[in-house]
Amino acid sequence: GMLNYWGYGVSQDYSIARRWFNKSAKKGLKDSHYMIGLIFFKGEGTQASFPRASQHFTEAAKSGDANGQYMLAHMIASGDTESAYQKAPDRTSPFDFEVFGNRASEQLVASLSLALLAAQNGQDSANQLAEFLKFQLDDEDISTADKLAQQCLATEYKNCPIF
Repeated sequence: GMLNYWGYGVSQDYSIARRWFNKSAKKGLKDSHYMIGLIFFKGEGTQASFPRASQHFTEAAKSGDANGQYMLAHMIASGDTESAYQKAPDRTSPFDFEVFGNRASEQLVASLSLALLAAQNGQDSANQLAEFLKFQLDDEDISTADKLAQQCLATEYKNCPIF
């Protein structure tokens, strides 16, 4: 797939590259989901599709792929997709109806968690994104993001609330 994607020794063809990436993704090669996500994100050889890009970046991120984690963090932070993460409500009364107030900060917490994971897994640009996101959050949210990232790492992404 990489040969076709970059045009090394063959003519550059994103459609053929995507077919090879799909085959290798089915066999468990984590980089393949990242590459398919990138093709859909950029609209290379196909129509751009953020939902499909997000789906493949999520699969890559779940397998520990730093680039997939970074791109998913970027998409969540920019509002191109959403994370499944939701804070448990800290309601003290059954009559407290503020249920929807923190959705934006939840998305930034999820994005920061992914950026921290990507940085820990060696993605160079992830630290810059993480620092930007930290300016948008309070100390409690930053601590939550760090705990989420550690939980994902500790369970090898099997019990990761971000996905």
